[in-house]
Amino acid sequence: MAVKEPPPEVKERVERALVAFREFSAKVADKVKGIKVDDILEGGVNPYLFASLGVKDFEDVAYFFVQKRVERSLGTSFGSVIEEFLRELLSGKSGKEYPGCKGRGAKGWICWWDIVIEGEYREDGTTFRGRVVSVKSGPADINKDILSEFAREAAQAEGQGYRPYLALTYGSQAFNVVNTLRESLRVAGARIHDPGRYVLVGRKVYEVLLGQDVYDYVIKRASEIGVRVDLRALIDEKVREIAEQLRKRYKDVNELLRQLS
Repeated sequence: MAVKEPPPEVKERVERALVAFREFSAKVADKVKGIKVDDILEGGVNPYLFASLGVKDFEDVAYFFVQKRVERSLGTSFGSVIEEFLRELLSGKSGKEYPGCKGRGAKGWICWWDIVIEGEYREDGTTFRGRVVSVKSGPADINKDILSEFAREAAQAEGQGYRPYLALTYGSQAFNVVNTLRESLRVAGARIHDPGRYVLVGRKVYEVLLGQDVYDYVIKRASEIGVRVDLRALIDEKVREIAEQLRKRYKDVNELLRQLS
């Protein structure tokens, strides 16, 4: 199915924001190629797990290790990439860019927010000085402590005249998040006790903050950027390299596991 393109001015903003994805894609190869066999020996694998699973092949050891390292490395670093993408798309900036937000010591309330969108904003008869957004990947990354902190920071932001949001960049529903956040908002003294007014999930992030749903277009363009990197081929090559190096150092997997402690 053909993806509808956004209006020219919005399309231009999306394309500018996609620079973050392009830069990330370009770094993927370096991240995979940078994995070394010594990383395994420095606590990169759990010998108890491998022994319990009966792993006997160096290829299996290498595959589990490389896959885990790539997933952890890319997953962690991509969080900052999606924040950067949304900041550019929404013409915002990081709270850390404000005066007094760097270095040690007490920091102002605005420093906590991932995206600050300055400019008068009206909603239901209330005028705000701007909007502030906390960005999380998806509902699975949220726990009660994160929601309690968001509620406290949201109440502070409202006290300063800003409209706060919790943006979950993917997912279609967040029932657990909404239900847990309700009590936290009440305790924190937030302006609104309805968590659904704060939580934006998936397409809603674009609909509310940008004014239109560009999710499909963003995914399409991100996919076109991503095809420049054959991640599976990179991983397979690295697995073969690690396995070969392990074979040169150890007689078998059992010997490797004994050396890990």
